[in-house]
Formats: sequence, C-alpha cells, structure tokens
Amino acid sequence: MMKLLNVGGAESKVSWAKEVLKRSMRSFDVWAANDLVMTALVDPQIISQKWLLHVKSSPPNEVILGFGDVFSNLRSALDYIAWELYSISGGPADHSDARRIYFPIASDPVDFNRQRKSKLKGVWSEALDLARSMQDYELEVSRGCSLQNLEALCNSQKHRSLNIISVAPDFEATYRGGHWTIGEGERLIVDVPRIGYGPINYGRTYTICSFWIEEESEEGREKPLPRNPELNYPLIDPPIRKLAVTDGKNWILVEDIFDLVNRVSMTVSEFSKLPAPPVKK
Repeated sequence: MMKLLNVGGAESKVSWAKEVLKRSMRSFDVWAANDLVMTALVDPQIISQKWLLHVKSSPPNEVILGFGDVFSNLRSALDYIAWELYSISGGPADHSDARRIYFPIASDPVDFNRQRKSKLKGVWSEALDLARSMQDYELEVSRGCSLQNLEALCNSQKHRSLNIISVAPDFEATYRGGHWTIGEGERLIVDVPRIGYGPINYGRTYTICSFWIEEESEEGREKPLPRNPELNYPLIDPPIRKLAVTDGKNWILVEDIFDLVNRVSMTVSEFSKLPAPPVKK
C-alpha cells in the first residue's frame, strides 16, 4: 500500500483555528451589533445628509486575541507540513538546517526558488512542485486568501497589537445609490472619507459619508441648494464599508478570515494526498 504524508498535526492546527474563529466571530458579531451605531444627520437648511458611525467601546479581548490565534495556528499548520517534508526526506532534527525549516511563502517563482533551498532543504521534487503550486502567484488569490498577508499579520502580531478598522475596499462599491431627484444644472456630491487603514478610536464618532446637491454655475462656484420644505428628501442609503483586522500596516476583512482558513485547509488536504518518498536503501 502506498504510504502518504502524515499531516495529522497540521489538520489539528486547522481544526483548532476553525473552532477559535467560531468563538471569536460570535463575540465580534455581538460587539458590532451593540457598540457600532450608525445614525443619519440631516441638515435643516440645505439638501445635505451625513451618515455618522459612533464607536462606543473597544472590541472584547477574546475577539482580538482570538483572531491572532487563528492566524498563528494557520501559519503553524503550514510549517508543520514543511517539517514533515524535511523529516521524511531524511533531514536530521539536531542539524543546524532544522532551525530554518518553514513553509515557503513567496511573491514570485524566483523568490520561491530562493526560499526553498533553506526552508525545504533536501525535500524531494514532487513535494517541492506541490509547495510551489500552492503559492499565491500560482493561484492568483485575493487579499483575503493570501498566504503572504497571513505571514505578514503573523510576524507583526508577535510584537504589535491587532486592531479593528473600517475600510472601503472598493471605492466604487461603497455607494449604493440615492433617491434624490437631480434637476438640470444640479449634481449629487458623494464624499466618503477614508477613515480606514488605521485603527478607529473607540468612544469617537466619525463621518463615514456625506451627500449633498450642488447647483452648477457659470462662475464655477458650486454651492449647496437650500432645502425646499414642501419636498420630501428620503434618506440615502449609507455606503458599504466593512470591518477589517489590522496590525497598523497589513489588514484583512473580518469576513475574509473564513476564506483564509479554507485556503490553508485546502493546502493541508492537498499534501495529505502526497505519496511519501521511496525509502532510501
């Protein structure tokens, strides 16, 4: 019977990451529902509306620490595979090479070839080919499923706290559309400040978007139109903004963490099908 690579340790890491993520997301959803309050502010004088986000408190520690544990366990699962590949290839545990064994996460083929010489030293060719095929540049993955992003978050969280931010990942998708009638010579202005890409301060209120109608003029001096008390101006929907986990530089949307877990789980599954190399005589 063909002997396959033992990935039991890696599977346990991924299973634990899934369990921690479930618990963290339950706490996160409660916090987001209760402590992130969106309100509309309507100007009584001009045709203008703002959406305000009030952040009442910091997310619970189990949310931030839980997300960090998820990232660490996913990275550890990949490194477990690298160690199995090294060990089954005959690599000695007490050799200096053993301290450099990690699953390579490369930006391009050249980077992979450079890393695998030390991180997968002595590993047989079929295993190297599979590790290469799992790289971001081979699969053309999004940020949410990126192993490079996972590695960056893992490395930085060892000495830097994670935090929650508000981001507009796709500016064109942040505006759902309005209900105001725009007349000739008028235009609807949509302003979506980028309060994201840095931690939001808890206890503060942010303007996450503003809408107003301007009247175009020949002088080029546009001005907001006064509000007509006889007309109804229904609330415009807020823009689509999403919450992300950040270390202050790198970030991942909270909803994409599930995809990242599945990405690592898929990688482990592929290695579970890898035949072990022939025993050297």
